[in-house]
Amino acid sequence: MSSENCFKLHIDGSRSTSFGKIGTGGVIRDHRSNWISGFQINFGVGEILDAEAWGMFYGLKLASQLQINNLIIESNSVVLVQLSQCANLEMPSWLSP
Repeated sequence: MSSENCFKLHIDGSRSTSFGKIGTGGVIRDHRSNWISGFQINFGVGEILDAEAWGMFYGLKLASQLQINNLIIESNSVVLVQLSQCANLEMPSWLSP
């Protein structure tokens, strides 16, 4: 990252294959890769896309609380990235605060 006003949110979800329990976490870093803030949340049983989507939700919520507007989001979930790039995507009601 080059701009001093640019931040990066990296999110990752996880799922236990034996029990189906999901969790998510994320970290926000500045343009020099310095840690700004982060989060980790455990949920009940769910699918991996649920964990990834909750990670994006909580990461964006954290960025908003920190008043970060210039944000690059990184995720290793191809499906989540594709969903977030859809032109007509509306936030599902279950993701609304």
